[in-house]
Amino acid sequence: MAGGGQQRKGGDRRAELVRALAGHVLSHGLGATSLAQLAQAAGTSDRMLVYYFNDKPGLMAAILTHLAAEFTVGLDAARLPGPVPEEVLRGHLARLVLAEPARPFLQLWLEIVASAARGDPVTRDVAREIGTGYLDWITPQLDLPPDAARAAAARLLTEIEGLVLLDGIGLGPEARSAAGL
Repeated sequence: MAGGGQQRKGGDRRAELVRALAGHVLSHGLGATSLAQLAQAAGTSDRMLVYYFNDKPGLMAAILTHLAAEFTVGLDAARLPGPVPEEVLRGHLARLVLAEPARPFLQLWLEIVASAARGDPVTRDVAREIGTGYLDWITPQLDLPPDAARAAAARLLTEIEGLVLLDGIGLGPEARSAAGL
């Protein structure tokens, strides 16, 4: 009995740390993720972070996965009713990703993708999981047969990521113009 309570307590503390550190990473980016910086942000020691997460890659995977889930909740709240044509979903997604509430998540997404492209195994695995999640989120919203919907979802994700990239490098007006906004 006591062991189950301890495990639950440890799981609660781990979840608290992930939430606190997710906010830190969302605000400060991947550049502020040394164990010392993360421990300071969480009001604990780096040794306690290692105790709860085993190592920094485990900690970072937990934080990034949490942030992806948080962003998906926002996306789900903005989901269009029923499957729609590709053009309709394209415009809707463009408005979502170029809106202010999405900006910190998408700025971090650009960092994750860049780190993954450089071969970092943690961000590569998390980015693949997030990218697959985005495709899985987009696909059923398209009014197309399943195979065509998956290909269209990949196309839309590519286009939307391009808008995020343009916006992220200070070309927001160009991104909005390209999206017809």
